Amino acid sequence: MNKKQLIVAWMMGVLLLSGCAPAQQHLAHFREDVERTNKVAEKVFEYPYKDVFLAIVQVLNDTDTAIYTKDFDKGIILAKNKLGLGDFQMPSHNFGFWLEDLGNSKTKVILRMVNVQWPMGGTAEEEFNLIMKELEMRAKLKDSK
Repeated sequence: MNKKQLIVAWMMGVLLLSGCAPAQQHLAHFREDVERTNKVAEKVFEYPYKDVFLAIVQVLNDTDTAIYTKDFDKGIILAKNKLGLGDFQMPSHNFGFWLEDLGNSKTKVILRMVNVQWPMGGTAEEEFNLIMKELEMRAKLKDSK
């Protein structure tokens, strides 16, 4: 899996997992198949700041960067609209989109993954690995048809 596919899978995992569903149901709740995933990913990578996504998608080791403010929902809506992802239901916690100024006077949409404990006791990084396996399995199934 190349770097672009890795980032796409990461993004789609963040978008499609429900943070408040029981952990064992997370993968079962993927609403989109690989074809839809690819279509959405194309929208994401057509965004003018696609290189920013490639550079800063990361696992954060501290939860202090998670924001739980009245502006959080507004930030999610704005980011989703900029990315053409307005029809996606976003998790209410654990993950989030927000806007951040990188110091060069241009505000960019940034996706981050916060390393939190899941109900199953695993970390977000472990959950990410499960997402990757699921997407790879779906891709193999599609190729075999």
